[in-house]
Amino acid sequence: MKESIKILCLVCIIGFSGCGKKENKQLAKNYYDLSSLELKEDTPAFYKRSLQYVEKALEQEEKPEYLARKATLLFKLGHHEECLQCFRQLLDKKIDPYMKSEVLNNYACALGQTGKQQEALQIFEKLEKSKEYLTPEVSMVNQGKIYSEAGENDRAQEKFSQATKVSNNYVDAHYYLAIVSSILDDQKQMEEEIQTTLFLEPEHKGAKSLWERPL
Repeated sequence: MKESIKILCLVCIIGFSGCGKKENKQLAKNYYDLSSLELKEDTPAFYKRSLQYVEKALEQEEKPEYLARKATLLFKLGHHEECLQCFRQLLDKKIDPYMKSEVLNNYACALGQTGKQQEALQIFEKLEKSKEYLTPEVSMVNQGKIYSEAGENDRAQEKFSQATKVSNNYVDAHYYLAIVSSILDDQKQMEEEIQTTLFLEPEHKGAKSLWERPL
């Protein structure tokens, strides 16, 4: 039984942009708040309107989270190269090391989604060992997703398993370990991970579907 594992880009939390105009921080915040309101629905039309507002916010103030949202929205709308450029702009700046590690994680997610898997893996591997990156289990799961997409399911299983040991209550790690174990016909591991996933999240649709699927 085979199920494709797509690498997901986690929600971006910071960013950076420049503008040549005099800053109006209150106006920037107003535009950013309008951008937030447009995110009430998960559709391209709402993404486009949200992007328009956040770009207006960036014209008024060079605030990290504004470009973060812009990068996220560009990615959702399929403008991947522009999204990557937003991350590169920020990574060229001096920022807090802990914030930078989160930017790197999101940048690597975007790289993984745009065919640059080796670059993404290099970043995730560094983050896994970084003292500034506070959730190494996330980088492990993201590595596992890339390996699975590449057909390297043994390596994927190893990374997902490693993530469950680092954070035993991380639902995604158990769920993806169940999926890749099913691909490898590791019935015992699959059943254990489905049960753990449903224990942690009883209404998990993916785990329920995997459990009910015939072998």
